[in-house]
Amino acid sequence: DDVLDLSQIEAGRFGLSKELTDIEHVIEEARRMVEGLADAKGISMKADLAPGLPRLYIDRTRIRQVVLNLLTNATRFTDCGQIVVRAYGEGQHVRVDVEDSGCGIPDDRIARAFTEFTQLHEKREAQGSGLGLAVSKRFVELHGGEMSLVSELGKGTSVTLSIPIEGDPPRSLTERPGAAGGRGSRRVWHR
Repeated sequence: DDVLDLSQIEAGRFGLSKELTDIEHVIEEARRMVEGLADAKGISMKADLAPGLPRLYIDRTRIRQVVLNLLTNATRFTDCGQIVVRAYGEGQHVRVDVEDSGCGIPDDRIARAFTEFTQLHEKREAQGSGLGLAVSKRFVELHGGEMSLVSELGKGTSVTLSIPIEGDPPRSLTERPGAAGGRGSRRVWHR
């Protein structure tokens, strides 16, 4: 699927199906998909979601795929400790950070983190195609956003995606009444 997505993006034929979306729900959906893997490894998963985050006009499926990829990578490369997901507003953007206490990435590989078919960990080469971060970055860029990564070998990795808060979406996609329920308090979950 990643190869197909990447080829369509590069050919300029990849379309997004944008709709008004609560980023908190996207994060929770991705978390639920990964929690079994984290539980099996004894890894704690925590989230700190700022109150009152604006709804974003995004392709829910693609941004969920990005968050899922980041959580899966964090779980795959963390043998003990924790993974923390943060979502917060910063200027005209909503930022999502996925931070782990895993093995980290060697300095000589960080610069290639978003390059197609690149493996970042020598001892775990067989665990993926080397496309997840590259495709995720492209999805974020298609939304007008940015993606970055910082890592320290032996201490963990933090990947951040930043998505712009766009103006009013087309009228047919405006917020439905009562959709914002419960957004006034900070939501924190622990596993």
